[in-house]
Amino acid sequence: MNETSERHGVRGIIEEFINIYRNEPCLWQIKSKDYHHREKKNAAYNKLIEQYRKLEPSANRDAVVKKLNALRTNYRKEKKKVEESIRSGAGSSDVYEPTLWYYKLLKFLDDDQGTPRFSRSNIDGDESSQEPESALHSQDIHGNSSDTDSTSEQTSSRARPPKRKTTDSTDLSNEVLHSVNEHFKRPLDDRFDIFGKYVAMKLRELPKQQGLIAEKIINDTLFHAELGSLTLPQYIHTNPIPSPPPHQTQQ
Repeated sequence: MNETSERHGVRGIIEEFINIYRNEPCLWQIKSKDYHHREKKNAAYNKLIEQYRKLEPSANRDAVVKKLNALRTNYRKEKKKVEESIRSGAGSSDVYEPTLWYYKLLKFLDDDQGTPRFSRSNIDGDESSQEPESALHSQDIHGNSSDTDSTSEQTSSRARPPKRKTTDSTDLSNEVLHSVNEHFKRPLDDRFDIFGKYVAMKLRELPKQQGLIAEKIINDTLFHAELGSLTLPQYIHTNPIPSPPPHQTQQ
């Protein structure tokens, strides 16, 4: 069998593979009443596996899931090019023409805006394992080698530790160490600091007028001490503060 015949044979198998997929909305149409029907999904996958084994004799459900992801991803890439071409204001003759040979076969996916993504557990998942278009064209003739490479890249990317969390933890540790160092650099309070805090605490507890008198006496005492005129038996006498005159009532 020459290459042309082989290519047509592969395309025929893929076309039938897509037709089976289209006829099983439980796999791609979220609004379908059978979308969450496990038994129907398993039966649909078995049909796809049987068809795909015409290309890959050892194909299993994982291989089918990868193939579906690849087909749908390449379809969306081509569709995006068409939409961007239309939005750019290109004339009807200049609108991008899809080069993907199975593009029209997958148009049914437009009927459901909630087209799910597949993973090995058959739950909506990551599409990072999907194949590039060039690899898919090559695979249609030569096999499924791109799936292995793509899966290896996906596993490698998921195995990388999250750098941001490590950085945040390091920054927090450095901040704590800096705060501890700054704390121990501060000079310890001496007896004057302690006495000053004691006086401040007492002043806060006094009524306003008594606090003002106490502040004046303290200031006067410090003033005489700075002049060197303060002696042990000396007392500071202050002039009494006149009481406010009694309230006079008008006759």
